[in-house]
Amino acid sequence: MFSKVKGTRDLNICETTFKDYNLNLIKDILNEYGFQRVETPIIEHSELFKRSVEGSDLVNKEMYDFVDKGNREITLRPEGTASFVRAYVENKWFANNMHQKFYYYGPMFRYEQPQKGRYRQFDQLGVEFVGDKNPYKDADVIALGNLILNEVELKNFRLEINSVGDEESRRKYQQALQEYFKDFYNELSETSKKRFDQGNCLRILDDKEDSQKPFMQNVPQLKDYLSEASRQYFNDLLAILDEKDIKYVVSNKLVRGLDYYDEIVFEFIAIDKNAGSQNAVIGGGRYSRLINQLGGPELSSVGFGLGIDRLLSILYDNNNSIQEQSKKATEDYFVYVAFSNDKLALRNFFIILDALRQEFGWLRFYFEYDLVKSKKVLDRANKVNARFLITDNQEGLIYVKDLQNKNSNIHNEFIDPQTLEFEEDMLEHLSEIFEEEYQKLQGELE
Repeated sequence: MFSKVKGTRDLNICETTFKDYNLNLIKDILNEYGFQRVETPIIEHSELFKRSVEGSDLVNKEMYDFVDKGNREITLRPEGTASFVRAYVENKWFANNMHQKFYYYGPMFRYEQPQKGRYRQFDQLGVEFVGDKNPYKDADVIALGNLILNEVELKNFRLEINSVGDEESRRKYQQALQEYFKDFYNELSETSKKRFDQGNCLRILDDKEDSQKPFMQNVPQLKDYLSEASRQYFNDLLAILDEKDIKYVVSNKLVRGLDYYDEIVFEFIAIDKNAGSQNAVIGGGRYSRLINQLGGPELSSVGFGLGIDRLLSILYDNNNSIQEQSKKATEDYFVYVAFSNDKLALRNFFIILDALRQEFGWLRFYFEYDLVKSKKVLDRANKVNARFLITDNQEGLIYVKDLQNKNSNIHNEFIDPQTLEFEEDMLEHLSEIFEEEYQKLQGELE
């Protein structure tokens, strides 16, 4: 017997149903905000990530690298922004000035220690808003993340935000950190020592080991080294968030793990009060140099990555039952079809099943291809979270039962599957029954 690779997982029907439900919800929100979907390959030349996120743990420890049969160094993408920027530059998407709001979704790969909500293969959704640096655009992207978490009903989360300044600000701050960490060099981890020697002390701040050490309590604060322009930019953004009534916490030690960010970085932290744990489910910021560094024009962009697996894991825990969540996602438009007494009813209904699927494309029919004992029909319908049941009585007549509304009278009408008008009668009957649900669905689509 084979087992799955460490850090990967298999999803059952309940899990994929819940995942699809939330993804569709998120994609609807992205469309409302004017973001359009693009795709990039899951493999890229390794040099892309070495250039874009050089010096990070991502490059040093976590990338899945291999040499292909053409002797090329290839990497399974560990994050989405570098791949997006490569595609943006290579395909000259910047030539279309009318649309610069993009999103992408797909699997990413990182060689890190697997734990709950964190896997070596994980799905990430990313958004990128390309254009001139503007705090209103930053606020729009942050508001989008805030809305998504509210719409998927994440109960407890907070927004942390910080300014990492412009190039001048970070240069001065790097010098201050270099001076400060010089006195604690022997206490630094081996990774942090390398970063110190390379003059990249900013990365020491989010080192998992060193960030917990006592000397970190008095480390210089980036806010004290911001240029006047960066300070004003950050204050403008905070004022906009205040006006939009988006709650936030300014976290002076938040720098994010990737070096391409400037000015603004932010994270949405999910809080599990029962477990006493906190996990970032959305992380992002502004980057103003990466597009140019990878061969494109001098354009800035702001965006974020949303960890789908981690978010869904938290939602499962908060709501106790995956089954209950998947039921919420399917019950409204799910029809279970099973016959107990008459093979002719089963045969004739099967013949018109394609017509029903075509007519009621917004419904999902679960059809039993053999007779089912009458005592088991209702049981099975409930197990698959059906909203409606289509079945037959002892005389072989077909009727519809509303499983959500016990007082419904729709099952009082019976249709004979042996008549010539059976298909027409069935379509008409189902149209009447489902009209209210169809109108509700149309309203949601509009």
